[in-house]
Amino acid sequence: AGTGSIQVTPGFYYWGGSNWRRFFNQGYHLNYTQQSEVRAQTNVRVPIPDLDTGASFQVPFNGTYQIIVSAYYAAGQATSSSDGSAQGAIILEMDSNNSGTFTNVRESYFTSSSKYFGGSTYAHSLAQNVNIIYNVDLDASTDYQFRVTGEQWAVRDVEDGWFGKTTDTTDYPNSTSDNAQRCTMSITLVRQY
Repeated sequence: AGTGSIQVTPGFYYWGGSNWRRFFNQGYHLNYTQQSEVRAQTNVRVPIPDLDTGASFQVPFNGTYQIIVSAYYAAGQATSSSDGSAQGAIILEMDSNNSGTFTNVRESYFTSSSKYFGGSTYAHSLAQNVNIIYNVDLDASTDYQFRVTGEQWAVRDVEDGWFGKTTDTTDYPNSTSDNAQRCTMSITLVRQY
């Protein structure tokens, strides 16, 4: 009975002074991790690989969910013997009616640089991390799709950059991990109705 925050579903409740409140006893968490780097393009939205729930995504419980995106962008190699830079954004997009039409729900901006000193260019090792935190009420009977895209707006004296750059020993001489800069997205139930 009821809808939204006053919906009654099977479970245990307690009196909160003015209304019945459900004990939060069902957890739900999904985690998505980028598996391969993707090259940025200026003024083109690039899907971040593996950070897409798919078009028929449904949550198991009505409630408030928190979506957290952690993303990395690294400017490309310098195109001259000087420092260079790049700007852009990471975008969390949502389709709430399975129409294929996405709405930007959150965006986080970045800048990244490529440094030139001592006769060498240091680019990918200077990646910038940006985060998005988005709380949204979702209905268990509705199809949703969430995805993460990246857009490079401008570059100056650098090549196109990378989202989720592979951290191999070529760019990172002391690296022992190949996924230190991978982008992630998590979806967690924080309040069940």
